[in-house]
Amino acid sequence: IEAEGAKILGVAVESPDSNHQAFEVSVKLNLKDISRVTAALKRYGYSVVTESESTVLENDLEHRADELLKYIDM
Repeated sequence: IEAEGAKILGVAVESPDSNHQAFEVSVKLNLKDISRVTAALKRYGYSVVTESESTVLENDLEHRADELLKYIDM
């Protein structure tokens, strides 16, 4: 992932359940365009279930809105 120019901001791992036999790993990156990282993971045989470029933007906007509300309450 980092070889593709991305920095890992967070990782979460879910254990397999009765329906799935593989671990599910969620990786939060600092990039908006994660297509190179997705392609690299697929090249190495990883199954990419979901990719979301808007999650980082949504989290940033939510954080900014929270900070604005805190400022207004002062």
